[in-house]
Amino acid sequence: MHAMSTTIAAIATPLAPGAIGIVRISGPASLKIADAVYQGKPPLPSQRPGNTFVHCFIKSSKTGEIIDEAIMLIFRAPHSYTRQHVVEIQTHGGRIQSRRVLEAVLSAGAEEADPGEFTYRAFMNGRIDLIQAEAVLNLIMARSIESASSALGILSGDVSYEISKSYNILQEILTIIEGHLNLPDDETTGPSLAQADSLLLTAISSLNTILNKISRSALLREGVRVVLCGPINAGKSTIFNQLLGRDRAIVSNIPGTTRDVLEETLILDGIPVILIDTAGLGEVSSPV
Repeated sequence: MHAMSTTIAAIATPLAPGAIGIVRISGPASLKIADAVYQGKPPLPSQRPGNTFVHCFIKSSKTGEIIDEAIMLIFRAPHSYTRQHVVEIQTHGGRIQSRRVLEAVLSAGAEEADPGEFTYRAFMNGRIDLIQAEAVLNLIMARSIESASSALGILSGDVSYEISKSYNILQEILTIIEGHLNLPDDETTGPSLAQADSLLLTAISSLNTILNKISRSALLREGVRVVLCGPINAGKSTIFNQLLGRDRAIVSNIPGTTRDVLEETLILDGIPVILIDTAGLGEVSSPV
């Protein structure tokens, strides 16, 4: 990762044919770099307020060549994803144009970002915590609506809130216990140990909520592996095909048709299931 004082840039959209391609810039020099590649009506991006956008053309800061037509979005620190100055350049999509715009930005003084560096900066600047940073990846990699919803819930801070709530309750319990240890019973004026017991039950309930959400998130992200194994010609490949809803494995009445391991993924109730078809157990002699 680069130093936080370095201004970084990267393509934020897939390098594939598409209507829109986005190049994102973050760091102290973001607005200066935006000025260098901006071709349009005044004022320059650095003179515009945050949370605004402007239609423009992107040019090479070296040659002045027009590269593409664009919409430029301006976010001033700390009101951005990274809590730094951020500029997003929305151009026509595709591998060529996105890369040309990025190269213009890099030539103007930015450094190409490492994978995940924008989220790293959001974490380091206190925009999100570590659990939310992991949720960003889970949301991007989600393979079902349920998985995406779970990741979005964590990203919105519901798990972080429960952790903070549990921590505060445990701190309160510790204070009550210390008060009873340091003072005689007849001089203790604060909450009773019975109240500490009640708080402990609340903390346990909150921690169980956290564990359930994290476990559910892990299940939706990683899925489960299901291996179909058994005797030769028992119908494992038939079940495999039926579960997938298509003919993926070769099926015949000849024993030993399946020789290699086949692996496919299907989604059941939002959970990725890695289904594995195996050869039958036992000796077989067949023309296959």
